[in-house]
Amino acid sequence: MLRESLQDVAPTLAAVWPVFKEAARRPVEVVDDALLFEGGVWTSPGRPDHYYLHLCRQFIHAEEAEDEDFEQLSVHLLYRGLTLPVIKPSWSYGFDNSFEAFFRHVEVLPQFLVVSAMAAYAVDIDRQRI
Repeated sequence: MLRESLQDVAPTLAAVWPVFKEAARRPVEVVDDALLFEGGVWTSPGRPDHYYLHLCRQFIHAEEAEDEDFEQLSVHLLYRGLTLPVIKPSWSYGFDNSFEAFFRHVEVLPQFLVVSAMAAYAVDIDRQRI
């Protein structure tokens, strides 16, 4: 559903962020649900280094620690020629798992404000079990 919602959205954080927030506000039936925001330089073989922002919603499906089944829905915005400091991982857990408090925190980060209107060269969306 997130992929379809982002299909016609401009490749900017300013356009992607509200769609991500709306998707995050939709309730899901899981044991636990959390959000992550982070960013930094991504180095991969055969590709030039690029700056990335990672927006993630993580779902935990099982009660017992040894049986935890994680699933992550991620959005990566990729930027060329951008040099900004690393954004340390910010989890919604650090805000009593209040998504609204997490959103307010992320929206005042200097890197968020700088990158907000810049066009990413790619927006990758994936869902994976961990």
